[in-house]
Amino acid sequence: DGAGVSNALVRVAASQAYAKQWQHFIQTQFVPQFCSNVRRHQVRRICFAGAVATSNWPSMQEVLVSPTGELVCPAGAEDDASTKKRGRSGKKTNQ
Repeated sequence: DGAGVSNALVRVAASQAYAKQWQHFIQTQFVPQFCSNVRRHQVRRICFAGAVATSNWPSMQEVLVSPTGELVCPAGAEDDASTKKRGRSGKKTNQ
Protein backbone atom coordinates (compact mmCIF):
# COMPACT_ATOMS: atom_id res chain seq x y z
CA ASP A 1 0.00 0.00 0.00
CA GLY A 2 1.10 3.59 -0.62
CA ALA A 3 1.23 4.56 3.06
CA GLY A 4 3.48 1.60 3.88
CA VAL A 5 5.92 2.52 1.11
CA SER A 6 5.89 6.14 2.23
CA ASN A 7 6.58 5.13 5.84
CA ALA A 8 9.43 2.88 4.72
CA LEU A 9 11.02 5.73 2.72
CA VAL A 10 10.72 8.08 5.69
CA ARG A 11 12.30 5.44 7.95
CA VAL A 12 15.21 4.93 5.53
CA ALA A 13 15.80 8.68 5.27
CA ALA A 14 15.69 9.07 9.05
CA SER A 15 18.05 6.15 9.72
CA GLN A 16 20.50 7.44 7.11
CA ALA A 17 20.43 10.90 8.71
CA TYR A 18 21.13 9.21 12.07
CA ALA A 19 24.02 7.31 10.49
CA LYS A 20 25.45 10.58 9.13
CA GLN A 21 25.41 11.97 12.67
CA TRP A 22 27.33 8.91 13.86
CA GLN A 23 29.74 9.30 10.94
CA HIS A 24 30.39 12.91 11.92
CA PHE A 25 30.98 11.96 15.58
CA ILE A 26 33.29 9.10 14.62
CA GLN A 27 35.40 11.29 12.34
CA THR A 28 35.57 14.40 14.50
CA GLN A 29 35.77 12.95 18.02
CA PHE A 30 36.27 9.20 18.16
CA VAL A 31 38.98 8.66 15.55
CA PRO A 32 41.26 11.51 16.69
CA GLN A 33 41.02 10.50 20.34
CA PHE A 34 41.02 6.70 20.18
CA CYS A 35 42.59 5.58 16.90
CA SER A 36 45.86 7.47 16.66
CA ASN A 37 49.16 5.64 16.24
CA VAL A 38 50.43 7.07 19.53
CA ARG A 39 47.84 5.20 21.61
CA ARG A 40 49.10 2.09 23.30
CA HIS A 41 45.85 0.21 22.62
CA GLN A 42 44.32 1.43 19.37
CA VAL A 43 40.69 0.85 18.51
CA ARG A 44 40.53 -1.35 15.44
CA ARG A 45 36.81 -2.05 15.15
CA ILE A 46 33.54 -0.33 15.96
CA CYS A 47 30.40 -2.29 16.72
CA PHE A 48 27.01 -0.71 16.17
CA ALA A 49 24.52 -2.50 18.43
CA GLY A 50 21.12 -1.94 19.96
CA ALA A 51 17.58 -1.76 18.67
CA VAL A 52 18.13 1.21 16.34
CA ALA A 53 21.16 -0.33 14.66
CA THR A 54 19.61 -3.80 14.53
CA SER A 55 16.35 -2.72 12.94
CA ASN A 56 17.87 -0.09 10.62
CA TRP A 57 21.28 -1.54 9.76
CA PRO A 58 20.71 -2.02 6.00
CA SER A 59 20.06 1.70 5.47
CA MET A 60 22.66 2.82 8.03
CA GLN A 61 25.26 0.55 6.45
CA GLU A 62 24.89 2.39 3.13
CA VAL A 63 26.16 5.53 4.87
CA LEU A 64 28.72 4.08 7.28
CA VAL A 65 30.41 1.15 5.53
CA SER A 66 31.99 0.81 2.09
CA PRO A 67 31.42 -2.31 -0.03
CA THR A 68 34.83 -3.56 1.16
CA GLY A 69 33.76 -3.29 4.82
CA GLU A 70 35.78 -0.18 5.68
CA LEU A 71 34.34 2.74 7.61
CA VAL A 72 33.37 5.45 5.15
CA CYS A 73 35.06 8.83 5.54
CA PRO A 74 33.56 11.92 3.96
CA ALA A 75 35.99 13.69 1.63
CA GLY A 76 38.61 15.54 3.67
CA ALA A 77 37.45 14.08 7.00
CA GLU A 78 40.61 12.06 7.51
CA ASP A 79 42.77 15.17 7.16
CA ASP A 80 40.49 17.13 9.48
CA ALA A 81 40.37 14.32 12.03
CA SER A 82 44.14 13.92 12.10
CA THR A 83 44.86 17.61 12.66
CA LYS A 84 42.02 18.66 14.92
CA LYS A 85 41.13 17.68 18.42
CA ARG A 86 38.10 19.18 20.06
CA GLY A 87 37.96 22.00 17.57
CA ARG A 88 41.59 23.09 17.92
CA SER A 89 44.01 23.22 15.05
CA GLY A 90 46.85 20.73 14.98
CA LYS A 91 49.36 23.46 14.16
CA LYS A 92 51.79 24.44 16.87
CA THR A 93 52.77 28.02 17.39
CA ASN A 94 55.93 29.37 18.95
CA GLN A 95 55.16 31.30 22.08
